[in-house]
Amino acid sequence: MTIYTDREGNKHSKQADSKIRTRSGSFIICLYQNKILFVEETHAPNSPNLPGGGIDQGETAWQAVQREMLEETGLILPDVTPSKTHKKIAHYYADVDNEFWDYEQTYFLINEGIETLFFNGTKDAPENGIAEWIDVNTLDHRNIHAIHLATIKEML
Repeated sequence: MTIYTDREGNKHSKQADSKIRTRSGSFIICLYQNKILFVEETHAPNSPNLPGGGIDQGETAWQAVQREMLEETGLILPDVTPSKTHKKIAHYYADVDNEFWDYEQTYFLINEGIETLFFNGTKDAPENGIAEWIDVNTLDHRNIHAIHLATIKEML
């Protein structure tokens, strides 16, 4: 039986009538001065997650993460090459939608040439949330999206 994880790390099992969705998405880990850029959406306050999301038809994973970065943070990714790329299948329970996702995810790590993205504190994000840089040493003490946190630890 496949176990699905929600954003807080809780485990869920699908039932016979559960809605199951197959999805592809990409996310960006922007690492600068030992801090990572996160967004907090209004539907999940105090639960920071990496900028990113679904890959639209005709997009590459990199094109999708560039679009999502702009939509979610208002920031434009500079023309950089990711230092690492990681692909995984995540079994995610989207509690907001009560859906079980078999989620093919691509993560990109960029840690050079991104100083223009950096800001102190928080800033309003275009999709009704906030963006902020969080120190890597404090990630375990924040309610970081569980699947994103596990992947960050794998990639750093």
